[in-house]
Amino acid sequence: MTLSPVYYPNGGQMVWTNGQTTPTITVSPNTTTMYSVLYTWNGCVGTEDILVTVNPTPTVTASSANVCFGDVAQLTATPNLPNGTYQWITTNETTQSISVSPQTTTSYTVEYTLNGCTSSVATGTVTVTPLPVITVPDVTICAGTTGTLTASSNVAGGTYSWNQGGTTTSITEGPLATTSYSVSYTVNGCTSNTASPTINVNPLPTVSFTLDTTSGCVPVTVGLSADTTGQQATYAWTSTGASGTVGANGQMIFAVGGCYDITLTATMNGCANSLTQSSVVCVQDYPVASFEANPSTFTEPSQTVNFNNTSIGATGYVWNFGDGNLSNDEFPQHMFQGTNDGYTITLIASTSMGCMDSTSITIAANLGATYYVPNTFTPDGDKFNQVFLPTFSTGVSSEGYEMVIYNRWGEVMFETHNMQVGWDGSYGLEGLDCPTGTYTYKIAFVLVNGGQERIILTGHVNLLR
Repeated sequence: MTLSPVYYPNGGQMVWTNGQTTPTITVSPNTTTMYSVLYTWNGCVGTEDILVTVNPTPTVTASSANVCFGDVAQLTATPNLPNGTYQWITTNETTQSISVSPQTTTSYTVEYTLNGCTSSVATGTVTVTPLPVITVPDVTICAGTTGTLTASSNVAGGTYSWNQGGTTTSITEGPLATTSYSVSYTVNGCTSNTASPTINVNPLPTVSFTLDTTSGCVPVTVGLSADTTGQQATYAWTSTGASGTVGANGQMIFAVGGCYDITLTATMNGCANSLTQSSVVCVQDYPVASFEANPSTFTEPSQTVNFNNTSIGATGYVWNFGDGNLSNDEFPQHMFQGTNDGYTITLIASTSMGCMDSTSITIAANLGATYYVPNTFTPDGDKFNQVFLPTFSTGVSSEGYEMVIYNRWGEVMFETHNMQVGWDGSYGLEGLDCPTGTYTYKIAFVLVNGGQERIILTGHVNLLR
């Protein structure tokens, strides 16, 4: 600073205590200093003391802050000496503390003045951390299932806070109806916006169906009809016993006996619902009618036959024995009368649903030849035992019949092809009587039910007179 004392009159000699002799001097003391000056004029001396007071230069510091985007930071200037004034250069504020909310990291400067002395500029910085951003897409689920909401952020390393208490990236929920959730994300002390994702719940389609028939004999065609009231769904039919089909209406063909499930699946807005009617269709295979007869051939005019029922898959039986008699027994026994012509027996086998099959067996007669050949006759003119004639009761055909009588020398005494004509003991065209004696016969005949088997009988007959 410059020291300039006032002196009078001019023309004298000026001497300063620091040795300078100019009227005006420039000083820059570090501390308060007393400066004295002597002024001599014509032998007269004048003295003046000038006190130079040195005030200390104040210092000041400014605080810094870290804030999240949108938050307010407070910066405070701190001087080393009190009672000065502040000047924030950046904001033109004069308070010790200022509140700021910069959008990006920003530096703020401040000066402090005390007793006319101004400090150096101090700088405080507000570091702005951007807010994290999260997104959570909505999800759609079907009623009765769960959905997973998954959040994502542009900044890693933070933590999530869901309104239902979850702290992980994802939560899995199964609301009964459409429900909104909220979640925020905090990283480096900064909390994101609040996301509000929604789990949309689509209702399941209703499922109901009817069948036009549920039983019968294979193959059974079952008509299918879904109740589609009030909904636009697609339909698929499956069964444990038939090929599947699609559409609200359709049919299934059951070709193998058994009881089967039918399932209808309805799908609407990606949601499926099913209904199964268990063992709802019961169909039966046709039985196989089969039996054996014992005996399988009649050998007697009246004969009992036992029937062995070998039918498969039947529960009911009707036997027609061909003689006007019926039976419902499973293993019947029947007495046949007059078996000469045989009988055809028919079995009708049925199931509980009325599925039927039938088969027939003919029991033929093979009774054999029932006959009698006498060994003696007496052609003596009375009315008894006048001819030699075999007697046949059953089983012999009149066709192919032959009887020849020989004498002891092998000469033919008699021959006939008529079963009704016997030998009267004569021979030759003249009808001469044969003498008493023993003669040989040969009788040939064919069995009626023996496959045309030819039987030849030989023997002796005594002729007595």
